[in-house]
Parts: sequence; C-alpha cells; structure tokens
Amino acid sequence: MRKTSPRKRRPLTKAQLLPLPADQVQRLSLKHHLALVSLRDGHGDLEVIGTLLHVLYLAYFLRNASDADPELYPRAEAVLDQCVARAERGESWALTDGERVVIVQLVVAHDAQLGTVPAHRYLEAWERVVRVTAPGARSPIREVA
Repeated sequence: MRKTSPRKRRPLTKAQLLPLPADQVQRLSLKHHLALVSLRDGHGDLEVIGTLLHVLYLAYFLRNASDADPELYPRAEAVLDQCVARAERGESWALTDGERVVIVQLVVAHDAQLGTVPAHRYLEAWERVVRVTAPGARSPIREVA
C-alpha cells in the first residue's frame, strides 16, 4: 500500500529528469577549472575560494555510495580552509603541490557528476549549498566527520 503525504509533490518534468544541458555543464566546468588554475597560480581571492567551496559542497551533496574516495570531501575542505588561513595571515592565495592534487581530484570528480546528474538533483543540491554557505551556517562535512 502506498503512503500519501500531506504535501503532494508535482511529478518531475522530462527536463528535470534529464542530465543538465551540455552547454551548461561546459560553462560550469570551465568556471571550476579556471578557479582551480587561479588558485594554483597564486591568484586566488574570495571569489575563487567561494567557487571552489560551491564545487566542494555540490560534489558532497551529489555523492553516492559508490564514490571511490569518500575522504576526498573532508580533505578538500581542509585544503580550502588552510588556503584561507594563509591568506588571512597575509600570505598568498595559493595551493601547495599536495593541496593542488586534492582540489584537482575534487574538480574532476565533480565534472563527472555534472555530466550525469539529473537536473532536479542538481537543483536540490544547489539549494542545500545556498543554505550551508549562508553567514553563520555550519559545514555539513564537518558535522558528519
């Protein structure tokens, strides 16, 4: 027997069930890779860190049980935190070689997600990202760790 919920959900449209449009995936991927290159080359800033934090949290919310490396998310978050801490001390917005490897893994993993995730899952994840990046919000990754 099927349970009915008090709040009826509209059926998803075909567009919501399909993967994101290829041109949107390419634009997002380019934005993410440019942020990575900026940080790698020591030209990071708050906007670049913000972009990479969005990548981190989107990838985290879009993950599934078959992800090869579930520890990637806390490692990537620690890398971005360390980068911000260095910048707060007046050092350059840059990644060390070891940190770069972690963020490259994150961006590549998120590229794979973007190519296959249904649009409705992406939008649901984005809404969660907006909530966890609001002032005073806490990291969902740290809460689990």
